[in-house]
Amino acid sequence: MTIQYSYTLLRNACLLFMLLHAGACKKFLSEKPDQKFVIPTTLNDADILLNDYFTMNMRYSGEGEAAADNYYITDGDLSGLDVLDRGNYTWVANGLHNVATWQYPYKAVFNANVALEVVSNLEPDAAGVYNNVKGSALFFRAFALYQIAQLYAPPYDKSTADVAPGIPVRESADASIPSVRGTVQQTYSSMVSDLEQAATLLPETAVVKSRPNKAAAFAMLARTFLAMEEYVKAGMYADSCLKHYHALLDYAMLDTIGTTPAFTRFNDEVVFTAVTNSTYALNPGIAHIDTMLYRSYASGDLRKQLFFKNNVGAEAFYRGGYDGTNTNQLFIGLAIDEVYLVRAECYARAGIVQAAMDDLNTLLIKRWNASFVPYTASDADDALRKILTERRKELIFRTSRWTDLRRLNKDSRFAKTLTRSRNTMPYTPLPPNDVRYTLLIPQEVIGTSGIAQNER
Repeated sequence: MTIQYSYTLLRNACLLFMLLHAGACKKFLSEKPDQKFVIPTTLNDADILLNDYFTMNMRYSGEGEAAADNYYITDGDLSGLDVLDRGNYTWVANGLHNVATWQYPYKAVFNANVALEVVSNLEPDAAGVYNNVKGSALFFRAFALYQIAQLYAPPYDKSTADVAPGIPVRESADASIPSVRGTVQQTYSSMVSDLEQAATLLPETAVVKSRPNKAAAFAMLARTFLAMEEYVKAGMYADSCLKHYHALLDYAMLDTIGTTPAFTRFNDEVVFTAVTNSTYALNPGIAHIDTMLYRSYASGDLRKQLFFKNNVGAEAFYRGGYDGTNTNQLFIGLAIDEVYLVRAECYARAGIVQAAMDDLNTLLIKRWNASFVPYTASDADDALRKILTERRKELIFRTSRWTDLRRLNKDSRFAKTLTRSRNTMPYTPLPPNDVRYTLLIPQEVIGTSGIAQNER
């Protein structure tokens, strides 16, 4: 069965997703409605809508990772990129951004809102399908909004969150309702509310990992509160996730000598799967792993062989991650390694040093060969530094680095100025807390919706 929409619903979808290309809707809207289309009204309709893997799991942006510091591109390869990718890579202040990075996640929000409107007219069923559909829709809406906020809203700062401009939080499928930018606080409060509700509704186990379960909701809450620097809550939700699911892959059991990805899609460590759109700057053939970062992996660290390929001296390229593909579409879903790192960081920030190192070692013993010696820390600061170093190494090319830079730059211990170089002279650096850490909203969106542009 495939989901069918009424003419009205299709019109709204067209308005919402093609508002950036107004002419694309004109031809469709001028045609006579096909009476065979029906409005989705059943749980099955809503469930199928959320099973749209292409929309709900595959269309998120990699532009944050492309602007981060895990890799570099040679001058020759950079000249072959389009103006959007070049501008993003070199942090051009008024650089344009692909409208798809805004449009596609909001399509996932739209699908989630349609599903929520369907279930709002129904009663819960004994089999739990109602709770699963509603919980999944709430999760997907929050997940999509989180991806957008990491690019187009300023980093969360408790002192300014009530006044800083966030992103439009759409809670209705009615495209005639104007999009309005609320505050950063409203943006994050909406995500937290959706995820907390989802955690009460979702099942322990999802039939497929493209759909969320309780552990996924808790993991996403941990990720969200980490971005908010609410470390007590982030640690609490990471702990809740690990109580429901805590499987880690043993990297010693994987192929360390091949050039194709060693990981399989939906592997045991994955809780929920999602990937980015193609971002050409991150093409495995041109994105060279940062030399110092590559050298930081010890010889006994199996990630050095599993994450990278074409290793000649200090040269390395990305071999592929948890989506099981060697492409510029990156895994940005939720996996247990990230959850352990969140809880470890939160323990360290709370001064619970032994628990922090226990979590870090639980992860790393599964990443090294037999030469692994458990890490120790002299104090909480030492533990935190070790954990953040391993976080970057573990979550490389998972799009978390951009969010981590945004939050860690507020701490002088971890603030970093990013640089790019070329043959003749360096590009303009990106210092900590620069306004360019918030991307400009695509101009098509500004022109059509009238929402305010980000500061420059």
